[in-house]
Amino acid sequence: MSDTPPGCEDAARQLAAYIREHDVPFARGVLEEFFLRVLAVVRGLRVCDVPDHHEDRSLFAKGLFVLWAVVVDDALDRDADRTQLDGSTRWLSTQMHGGRMETPPTVAESILADAFESLEGRVDPAALQVLRFDMWEQVYGLHYEALIGATPALATTREYGRYSVLVASIKIYVDVDLALSGHALAGADYRRARAVCDELACAIKSASDIGTLGREIAEGSPNVVALRLRDAGFAVSDVDRDGSDARAALRQVIRATEVEAWHRLAQVRHGLSLPRDEALARLVNTVEGVVRAYCAGDPFVADGTSEPDSAKKVGTLCADVRTA
Repeated sequence: MSDTPPGCEDAARQLAAYIREHDVPFARGVLEEFFLRVLAVVRGLRVCDVPDHHEDRSLFAKGLFVLWAVVVDDALDRDADRTQLDGSTRWLSTQMHGGRMETPPTVAESILADAFESLEGRVDPAALQVLRFDMWEQVYGLHYEALIGATPALATTREYGRYSVLVASIKIYVDVDLALSGHALAGADYRRARAVCDELACAIKSASDIGTLGREIAEGSPNVVALRLRDAGFAVSDVDRDGSDARAALRQVIRATEVEAWHRLAQVRHGLSLPRDEALARLVNTVEGVVRAYCAGDPFVADGTSEPDSAKKVGTLCADVRTA
């Protein structure tokens, strides 16, 4: 794997060993393959150079944050189980506001604790508090998705765009590298980077809802493409008929959502000033690769992933619509 970024193979093996050692539930295919794909992306979610002696630690911590999101998301979407999310919420609240846990930790709580422990003593305590603050974004977004997953009639497209995008936040990954590099997570440049991250998260979310539509429809998970199709008066089940108006509507929704993602990226690029913003430009390049991959499918579905036939059917149908 000569094109694999440095350190990713070792980190992928380390994370796979962690999952096996701690008996973490994982249904995303072959462990090492999944993390090779993910780590190649999250390694590029940075706005600074990371010292060589911290590169492995950065990848491992980022990988644990990804694993936490996978565990919580799969528990919600596959099993309608809020235990992992609720436990993570309690853990974060305890860490930020004090107190102690009254119940044994869930798997997701333990992963969060290990992620932060891997950074303690190596970054400024104030930086750890910022990381905890930024974890709330993803937690809030997952709570919203859990609520509308349970009561989908409540979901609106505008509301979804406001809250569900939090799940796609990339701030935690940018924070990790800044903290390990000794940068203060404060000041005008840092606030500007955070604003850019917000815009990039919108692009990622739009694109990911295109690429993961098949799986999410099968799971009953919220998705902006499905919501916009519903706004047009159709359901995804209506699309599975050749020549139907629903198929044409789905094609329009997918294309509009894709345009939205690329427009967000273009807006961010337009606001950059080189060479001052060279680091931000590299971050945008990384996200552009993610958006491009999601618009063509789900880049993080590894071989061997177990998917219901309904997910494969909808995924194939959407691919046909995208290329028509």
